[in-house]
Parts: sequence; C-alpha cells; structure tokens
Amino acid sequence: MNVTIFGATGATGKIAIKKALEKGYRVTAYVRNRSKMDIVDPRLRVIEGDLSNERAIEQALEKADAVLSFLGPKGKVTDNTLSDGVGNIVRLMEKQQVKRLVALGTRNIEVKEDGPDFRFWIMVNLLKIVARGTYQEVINMGLHIQQSTLDWTIVRIPWLTNKPATRKLNVGYFGENQSLTLSREDMAHFFIDQISDRHYIQKAPALSNI
Repeated sequence: MNVTIFGATGATGKIAIKKALEKGYRVTAYVRNRSKMDIVDPRLRVIEGDLSNERAIEQALEKADAVLSFLGPKGKVTDNTLSDGVGNIVRLMEKQQVKRLVALGTRNIEVKEDGPDFRFWIMVNLLKIVARGTYQEVINMGLHIQQSTLDWTIVRIPWLTNKPATRKLNVGYFGENQSLTLSREDMAHFFIDQISDRHYIQKAPALSNI
C-alpha cells in the first residue's frame, strides 16, 4: 500500500506517517520545507514543494493508492492559498486516477446529517466574526473535495489535544453527543483506518473522543 500524505510536517501528519509505517505501508510525505521532516525510514519518500507546484504534486501522487490530507488553516487566513492547493490536489488525483482521499475538515463544513448543537454553533459563529477568511477557506476546501469524483471522506474535528490515544471515539455527526476535543493520535489512527474502510465514502463524519 502506497500512501501520500499532505500536511506531513504538522503534529498530526507526523503521527500519521509513523502509524502508516508501522502498518507496513510505503509513505510519500509532501512538505514545503524538507528540513522539518525528522522521520527517517527506507519506506518514506519526501517530496518538497508548495501547493501551487503541480509538477511536485504529481510526483508525490505517483503510484499512490490513497491520499491523506491534514491541511488546514492556522490563525487568520486572508487568501485562497490552501483551498486553491486542495483544488490542485483533487484535480491531479483525478488526472492520475488516484481515487481514495481522506481529508481534514471542521464544523464549518455542514452536511444534511448534522443536527443542532449549540456549543459548536457558538464556535462557528465566533469564527465568522473574528476570522471570516479562515471560516470561508475551510468551506472552500471542502467544496473542492465534495464536488470531485474521488472516493473522499472529510473527517470533521473539534479542538485537537496532544493526549495519548484512547481509541474511544464518537464517530457520527454534529448534534449526536460529539465532545469538544480529540486526541491527535486518535485522529491519526482513524485516518489510517479509513484508507481501507469504505463506510464513509463521500461522507463527512464528525469525530471526537468519548
């Protein structure tokens, strides 16, 4: 199994690389700065480039069986760099017939299965007020994925923590007793599991710790 990971030098991306290697997968890490990748393994290939570098993205997608994306905005966002980059990834996956994509999302991305949840309603509307660009960029990233022909899953998450994995997860939709936190390690495990699990194909489940 060949897995390509975007957002590979982030905290969760590095955990996912280690989990994928532990399962015996071959991993391609797409990074903006090679010096930030401190994992060394003969089954790990590192491709350096930004999200506008289509040639580098195509190289990272060669022979991929699945793609994991941990891309997401940090702080206030004032441009479309991330969503345009996700659009490039999606388009080039379609071009190279790489079908499976598991990608990070948040409550900003709404789906019909969601129910009312006042806690998350407050969080989303506060983000609209203080960081409208960030709010919209997450939505735009989701639209690129949802409108694609890929076998996609968008995993929508709450606040991330650095606590050890418990493997005790709420997997469902907002309004179904989702908690406000999720361990990065638990999230990485879930992403790796989704490579072969087809239950959430073209769906956007919410994920949190119990």
